[in-house]
Amino acid sequence: MGKKNSPLYEFSLVPKFLFLLASPKGTVPVLVINKKSADKQENKPQIIDESLAIMLWALDRHDPENLRYSEDKKALSEMLKVIEENDAEFEPNLAQYKRAKRFHGNDKEACRLACEPFNSSLRAPFITASILDGRNTPTYAAGYVIICKADFLLGER
Repeated sequence: MGKKNSPLYEFSLVPKFLFLLASPKGTVPVLVINKKSADKQENKPQIIDESLAIMLWALDRHDPENLRYSEDKKALSEMLKVIEENDAEFEPNLAQYKRAKRFHGNDKEACRLACEPFNSSLRAPFITASILDGRNTPTYAAGYVIICKADFLLGER
């Protein structure tokens, strides 16, 4: 069997350099907004380097599907609360569970159980009301996505 030649690609570090100039954190995504000032002096671009902030910035400008539920004054705070709980509680517990599972840790079951309170809190509204029954609220929508992710990742019981 002969040696297979792999294609060679040229790449430039200039875009990476410009990216790091925009956001020293070096994370993606990054949104750079160049604004024109009224006095036409030097403009300093606005940098947004958090995924959620970029999403909210975009939805503030164009939300044809009404993903922010603009008619409901509590909707955004409810969605942000679910996202914060997911990021602060569920994701770290899930990471511990995945490590225990991957490295055959003795604490795999305890790590899985640590994920349950958040997962259960998202399931509670689905027990009494269903998205299909017209209870399509922001909390249900965000919860549904996270429940599906949790079920997939924690499926091994």
